Amino acid sequence: MTGAPGKEDLGRPLQWIIVLRVVVASVLLVTLALLQAARSSQLLEDSLPLLQLLGSGVFLATGCYAFAIWRRWNLGRLGVVQLGGDLVFITSLQYVTGGIDSGFSFLYLLAIIAGAFLFHGRGAFAMAIGSTLAYGGLVGGQASGWVHVPRLFVNPVLEMGFWDFLTNICFNSAVFFVMALLCGYFAEQLRATHLQLRVKEKTLESLRALTHQIVTSMGSGLLTIDAGDRVSFINATGERLLGIGAGGALGRGLRQVLPDISEPPPGGPLPGRLEVGHERPDGVSLHLGCSFSPLNGVPGGRILIFQDLTEVKAAEESARRNERLAAVGALSAAMAHEIRNPLASMRGSIEMLSKELQLTDYQGRLMAIVLREADRLNRLLTEFLQFAKPQETKPRPVNLGGLIRESAEVFLQEQREGSRLEIQIDVPAGITVAGDAGQLRQVAWNLFLNARDAMKGSGKVRVSARSAPGEAQESGMASRKEIGGVVPGWVELCFEDSGAGIPAEAIHRIFEPFFTTKEQGTGLGLAT
Repeated sequence: MTGAPGKEDLGRPLQWIIVLRVVVASVLLVTLALLQAARSSQLLEDSLPLLQLLGSGVFLATGCYAFAIWRRWNLGRLGVVQLGGDLVFITSLQYVTGGIDSGFSFLYLLAIIAGAFLFHGRGAFAMAIGSTLAYGGLVGGQASGWVHVPRLFVNPVLEMGFWDFLTNICFNSAVFFVMALLCGYFAEQLRATHLQLRVKEKTLESLRALTHQIVTSMGSGLLTIDAGDRVSFINATGERLLGIGAGGALGRGLRQVLPDISEPPPGGPLPGRLEVGHERPDGVSLHLGCSFSPLNGVPGGRILIFQDLTEVKAAEESARRNERLAAVGALSAAMAHEIRNPLASMRGSIEMLSKELQLTDYQGRLMAIVLREADRLNRLLTEFLQFAKPQETKPRPVNLGGLIRESAEVFLQEQREGSRLEIQIDVPAGITVAGDAGQLRQVAWNLFLNARDAMKGSGKVRVSARSAPGEAQESGMASRKEIGGVVPGWVELCFEDSGAGIPAEAIHRIFEPFFTTKEQGTGLGLAT
């Protein structure tokens, strides 16, 4: 039987032994003093110096022990010193009270118990050996005449021979070792149980910490409900989803926390997946997905797990709407394509007839109206096809300044006579973007058209640009490395004109299909 408790385990046992030592020593010494006083005042007077000497030694040693524990000295060595001091005190008390005739040899058993309490089996047997040597040395010295004990407390009933002394020593030694065997066994069992308990406690604490981390890190809300339908626990995610403060749901009924939930009756079957609406105290409306499960170990208890499905529901609705719009767009594109072919045939036929026939002025104007409206209808169908079925984008490095200047020159050349339109280009020559050059030209063309119409053919258009490559990281781009000669980032292209501007009531609708404020507009330019 080996092993001793760690130093961190000896502090409290040593404190207990100090307290018990003081109590036992005080009771014994006071009792002896009272017994001597009852016998005679002379015996009390003769015995008192010895009792005071023993008491002073005990209390002085106790003070030293307490100071050593407070200073956190080597607790293992301190325990050995205390046990040795106990043997000295017990042997001294045995000597003062008559040696072999004293009735205090049982105190050695307390010392053996203390040894087992501090150092388990090893301490118990060490104290049994020490008790045997101390008691045997005292009794042997008394028997041989080397030690003369005072006769203040007891008188020998009869003289003992050598074999009587030997028998007494052997009997007490056997008792000491039997006590050491029992105390050591139980101390080792207690230590093994204590170690197992500590391992279990650490495992339980680890599981508790892991469970707490899992519950608090969940992306879903979790709450538990007791048999009385009151909330007994809710995690931080659940508090955030429901919009309640820390612990604001504890002890409240489930319907008070989630008013719209249809909870199962007590003892009834638990429902499957539920979807309920919930309005938080701050006015935000959520769509929650809920599911119940039984709470094992708690009769009538249940667990409710809920997630925020608001964005999922919105995405599903948007997907359904986009599917419908895609179907309508595909059908519309097909119809527009089919209309466009006969329209082209009709326009060509009318144009040929207008050239071959001799038409009056009135008939010529009617023919011109038909051709103009056919062109308008063809333009509308072309823009609608671009909107309903956009072309595939093929990004390439494009010099933005050169593209805008080229688009502006072509646009100005095609303006009607009398147009007083001025275009100012303030785009740095070094700005290069990744884009589709053809579609970028179309964007610039459409914006020039809008500006011209807004200014009724006269005015000034200013086009400016600024680049911000440092914002690439904030936009989620992984690297500032150049790709195809283009540094990842943003370029802002701004078109300004001197027209009246867009009315405030129309500004939020300018990207809606077929919405326009122009008499001849289609409302598809900005939408495309």
